[in-house]
Amino acid sequence: MGKDSPRKDEYIETAARLFLEKGYNETSVRDILDAVGDSSPSVLYYYFKSKEDLYRQVMDTKAKKYIRAIDTVTNKDQEPAAMMEDFLKVFLTAFVQGGSTDASDPESHMFYLHLQEQVTNRYVQVWKKCVIYLIPEITGDEAETLAGFLAGGTGQMIKSFKASGRADVLVFCKRFVEYCGRILCLDHRKKSEFENLMLNILNSLQ
Repeated sequence: MGKDSPRKDEYIETAARLFLEKGYNETSVRDILDAVGDSSPSVLYYYFKSKEDLYRQVMDTKAKKYIRAIDTVTNKDQEPAAMMEDFLKVFLTAFVQGGSTDASDPESHMFYLHLQEQVTNRYVQVWKKCVIYLIPEITGDEAETLAGFLAGGTGQMIKSFKASGRADVLVFCKRFVEYCGRILCLDHRKKSEFENLMLNILNSLQ
């Protein structure tokens, strides 16, 4: 039995769902075993050294998938409007599927912060393109600075905002637009267009 197998993937997918639903601290190894259908922890410990190790592999899997999606957007040759729409699809999909889970042990927390930094660095590059598209007169260092504010602020919004239903997601979208509009000094028309784009994407994900 190799270390990479569908069984290992099942543990990762199941743990990811439970960590999201119950939180890291409230999810026990027994909860994961029961959800997978194992009575003995021996198989889990064959693949993972500990619950913390399983958590790190969950986060690594989520981050790699997310980073691939962002890289696909940035590497695709398309018009700025289409690029921004694709980026918002990635962003909103991450939010609708749930924010991050945080482990209590220091090693796992540092690992999570490392992954978050990788995602944020990519967000800055995508947001820079969005900024230049939304406000063509902004270029260079100013666009980079605004992109940094947007990447950090919106990333924090995903991490901290807990949504339990569509109404919560709509609240998030409005706050997202307000934040971006304030940073970019968007007029009412551009803010409305931005919000309508987000809502159309959101409806396509429901």
